[in-house]
Amino acid sequence: MLADAGFTDSYRAVHPDPVARPGFTWTAGYPRERKGAEVHDRIDWVLTAGPIASVASAVVGESAYEDTGIAVDPWPSDHRAVVSTLEVSPAVPPPFAAADARRLFLGHPQTIRFHGTGAPGESIAVVPAGAGPGAAIASMPTGGALDGAITFTTGSWAAGSYDAVLVSGGAIVGGRSRFDAYPVGTKPTIRTDKSTYAVGEPILVSWTAAPGWKWDWLAVTRRGAGNVDQSAGCTGGYCGAGGYLLWGYTETAVAGATVFDASAEVGTTSWPLGAGWYRTAMYFDDGYALLAVSAPFRVVGR
Repeated sequence: MLADAGFTDSYRAVHPDPVARPGFTWTAGYPRERKGAEVHDRIDWVLTAGPIASVASAVVGESAYEDTGIAVDPWPSDHRAVVSTLEVSPAVPPPFAAADARRLFLGHPQTIRFHGTGAPGESIAVVPAGAGPGAAIASMPTGGALDGAITFTTGSWAAGSYDAVLVSGGAIVGGRSRFDAYPVGTKPTIRTDKSTYAVGEPILVSWTAAPGWKWDWLAVTRRGAGNVDQSAGCTGGYCGAGGYLLWGYTETAVAGATVFDASAEVGTTSWPLGAGWYRTAMYFDDGYALLAVSAPFRVVGR
């Protein structure tokens, strides 16, 4: 599928003979792997696409493995790594404006990076979400620069959802970069749309002020803190949350909503939830550091 999508295996591009250079990355741990009890494969790759040439590529692992190009002893993992050197021909991006902070706390600076057209009078503006250039709450000229960054002070802004935009010739060029602004100290929140649901009734969950990281996630748990947060005293907060029943990702949204129903990811149960008391929780970036917990809700028989 990856090859059909146009990706090239950089290691194999440099070392085309898989018999002479198998380049196994799993399982590491020579000489144990020679006993026949381990599986050998290349499952750690650097893949490329587009105008890129693979100049060099090496396996990183224990020195006892014959294909190791960069040795580290003792090797600390059951996977070896791959390092590739590439020659890249960069593409010219289309015009854009991109806000650094998608969750902005008012009073903190907001930097907006851009690639412009260089037209006279071009500017970077901040507008209420979905609004046009005429509604801008702040605007600064690019000075004709094709690339750059402009930093805005935000102490006088109101809380809300905004778009960072590139304005050229009185019109927005290159789309919008959405961000949400909150007062300093605002904590993430999560809530359900109702306090009581019938068995099998979809549960609408909404949240605000999430970090917006790639793998922030939501879970339905039984009522009771012991089933929600087990991260106290953990190093990094990745120590487990007991008993989550259903779950799903926030899809990086700082503020948003989702529905728990038959399509939800399954934890320790399956849809529908049985009669009882529950609540929802939000966790940080595929770990178990608790961000927010909703008020309890009840599921009852029809």
